[in-house]
Formats: sequence, C-alpha cells, structure tokens
Amino acid sequence: MIETADVARLMRVLDESSARLSESYERIAGLERALAQRSRLEMLGRLAATLAHEIRNPLGGIGLYAAMMKRDHPGARETCDRILGAVADLDRLVDDMLVYGREAEPIRLAGELEPVIDRALALAGVACERRYELRRPVKCDAMMMGRVFLNLARNAQGTLTVETRAEGGHARVVFRDDGPGFAPDVLPRLFTPFFTTRAQGTGLGLAIARKIVEAHGGTIAAANAHPRGAEFAIALPL
Repeated sequence: MIETADVARLMRVLDESSARLSESYERIAGLERALAQRSRLEMLGRLAATLAHEIRNPLGGIGLYAAMMKRDHPGARETCDRILGAVADLDRLVDDMLVYGREAEPIRLAGELEPVIDRALALAGVACERRYELRRPVKCDAMMMGRVFLNLARNAQGTLTVETRAEGGHARVVFRDDGPGFAPDVLPRLFTPFFTTRAQGTGLGLAIARKIVEAHGGTIAAANAHPRGAEFAIALPL
C-alpha cells in the first residue's frame, strides 16, 4: 500500500524534475538563439569583406582622377575637393568593413596598457583626465587595442576621463565623458554592426571594438554614467 507521504515525496521529485527540465529547455533555446545570431554576424562579416574588396579598386580610380583634375583644372578645385572628401569617407568605411570581416587573431605581448591609451588619445586629439592605477603588464595586441581606445576617444562628448585599475583578476579600463549620454532605445544597439547615431559614422567602430576585445578573452560594456554622460568599460584578463 502506498503511503500518503510517499506520494507527496514522489510529487515533489516530479515537480523538481519538471522545473530542471524547463530550465534546460530555456538554456538550450538561449544557446540556439546565440548561435543563430553569431552565424548571421559571421555571414555579414564575410559579405562586408567581399563588398569592401569590390569597392576599393574603383574607389581608388575615382580618387586618382579627381586629384588629376584638381591639378590640371584650377577652376574645378572646389568640386574636386568634395569628391576627394567623399572618397576619403568611403575609404574609411571600406577599411572598417575589411577589419570587421577579418578574423581577429591578436598577437599578445606583455606590456603596459597606459602608453597604448596615451597614443590613442594623442591621435584622437582629445584632452582628458587620466586616472591610471593599473601599474601591471597585460598580454594584448597593442595595435588592435589601440584601435579600440582610439574609437572610444573619438566617440566621447564633452570632457573625457580615462581610468585603469586591476579588479578581480582583470585589467579594467573605463572611458567616461560628461556629455548627453545614451537614449534608452540606443543603448542596446550600440554594438550592432552598421548602427550609428552620427552623420559621419560608419556604424562599425563599436562592433569592431567588441570583436577585438572578445578576441582577447575580455568584455566591453556601455552604460549611462552618473550623474550624466556615457561610459564604456573594458575588462581584459590579467
């Protein structure tokens, strides 16, 4: 004869098993969505690289002819300058497309991050407050990470502050400005390829930054700073 207590225990076991099974289904569904998103991004990267190669050759020809016309026809200088400016903008877009489509394979060498950040800030031509507390070497590809820091510096609005420190086994780098910050509908889309809120932006800078950081085994996140401004936080393994 089955006791009431045995039935109750059996029901509890069944309920727990059902809950664990439901959690497993949710995890599997999440993994499937992540894999589908990664597959789409990889396909987009390959397509971008193919288009970039197809665009670069005729683009170079346009720039060459515009430069020759500017030299030989002084009256067309203003028009030629506009053409050359457009060619330069497109060339930057092509370069970003090629970088995004290329597999990121960092050459990691131990070194200090602060000089890499300083070079990026100098290249961006921005003045900022520096709060460097890391004082430990980090294994990274200095050229690739320099591209990340340059992009973040160019995205800053208002006064920029850059901080470094060691935190939980990671090197943490924070770029924070005191500008208007991010609108609620913009924040979740910042790292989406070809999404931009800037008239002259390609929409690939932050997507490339995330790709480079993740290739280093790190993370990058964006948030609105308190009381105002925008913040990008990078964590790299020490």
